[in-house]
Amino acid sequence: MKIKKSALVAIALASFALVGFVGCPKDATTPEQKYVYTDVMPTLSIKNGSTEIDPLEVSVIDIDFPVAMDTNYGTYIYWGNIDADVYASEWVNSYKYRFYVDLRYDTDYKIVFNDSESIDEAEGYTEDSFIRTYDGKLIKRFPIEFKTKASPLTHPHTFEFSLKDVSPKLADNSQYNPGTQQTTLNIRSYLKHDMVKAGDTVKISYKIKSQYDLKNIKTNLVDTHKSVNYWLLLNSKDTEDLLLAEDVKAGEEKEGVLEFKIVNDQVANFELQIYTTFEDNPDLVNIDFIE
Repeated sequence: MKIKKSALVAIALASFALVGFVGCPKDATTPEQKYVYTDVMPTLSIKNGSTEIDPLEVSVIDIDFPVAMDTNYGTYIYWGNIDADVYASEWVNSYKYRFYVDLRYDTDYKIVFNDSESIDEAEGYTEDSFIRTYDGKLIKRFPIEFKTKASPLTHPHTFEFSLKDVSPKLADNSQYNPGTQQTTLNIRSYLKHDMVKAGDTVKISYKIKSQYDLKNIKTNLVDTHKSVNYWLLLNSKDTEDLLLAEDVKAGEEKEGVLEFKIVNDQVANFELQIYTTFEDNPDLVNIDFIE
């Protein structure tokens, strides 16, 4: 079964609202030269161009500027599948911009501030949103590129973990698959900076209960990144739709192990799809994963 998520814009997430996208810097001169650029360039808390970044050691990346910046602006453009790895960003102060990252092994990263070479007005990329100094001068195109270290794991590999202390609630999915309800649970952190690849096995142990009867609750492993059209089934057909709960009465506990065989390489996201039908479960399902 396929879920359809709203399209993600290919700019990094900022933890503040971008405001003030009006007017021009005071020293703009002609319509052809709406903005003035500065030669001021930032520095990084990591080595730009490094090929040996350790995901275990880098949880934030700071961009430091030598002059005060206008913190109302924080849009940047980037490529690849790294939006899954940058989960927040913010101006720490007027001199420091920070990414909070969850990096993966053996991955190339590229982030580009103020990428005038790739302006796409249809997607909202214009100089109006470029990062600038406090007095309104835009910084020039600034790429950040690095590669993380190779994973210590060898493949095929068996990933084993226990899912607990979460309470996913399914939502009506009838718009995309009539009569169904589902959710996807982000479980990428259990991979500890690795990614599943074809040939791997994933074993998820669990204990569940619910205040309502559960019937025919099914599961799959999926990648929901935009680069795979928001839906890529990772597990094999013979491990598709594994039952989390076949027939469990309200208040009862049920435990087991979901064992998936991986046939498609993970691109970015790693999620557990949980779904059922309204015919089997007339009310929206809420499940508690417990100790």
